[in-house]
Amino acid sequence: MKDYNTTTHDIRLIVVGASGRIGREVARLGVGYGALVYGVCRDGRAPNDEPWTQGVTWLARDVTVGGALDELDVCPIVVAAPIDVPRQLVERFDRVVIVEREGVALSASALADGVIVASPGPIDDTPWDSAIELSAAHGVRVETVAMALLRAALDESLPHRLGPDEIAHFGDAVMLQ
Repeated sequence: MKDYNTTTHDIRLIVVGASGRIGREVARLGVGYGALVYGVCRDGRAPNDEPWTQGVTWLARDVTVGGALDELDVCPIVVAAPIDVPRQLVERFDRVVIVEREGVALSASALADGVIVASPGPIDDTPWDSAIELSAAHGVRVETVAMALLRAALDESLPHRLGPDEIAHFGDAVMLQ
């Protein structure tokens, strides 16, 4: 059995909203890649008892309050929670990736230089092993969105605006090597 408490890369990643459907997948992929992952959510508890959750340092924080993540080293941060991203997060962390959500307006801080905004559009939660024929009408897969977000956090060459087409392209599972 894989030991999820060890990391193989000198990479740190913070995932805000790590217990939600997109954040959970970003955290899982980050742990699988060998990153040291901080999972930030309201209650600070893992969303399930799957083995990968052992490789995440779970933190109960309200990131809309100033200083909530001050004890963490500067590293990439993925905001997968439907929140108005505070300016202090954008100013403190070196690479911020924000998932744009329908009905949640992006603040001026979210549009600052160095912030990557991902707009996936509709998201499909159909399990991979389902017999349903997937098409564009179903939306982009959660796994694909999560892979694109992880790649955007780690790869500085990606564009600062990711729409559904870019997410589909950069969310290809072959990306991390």
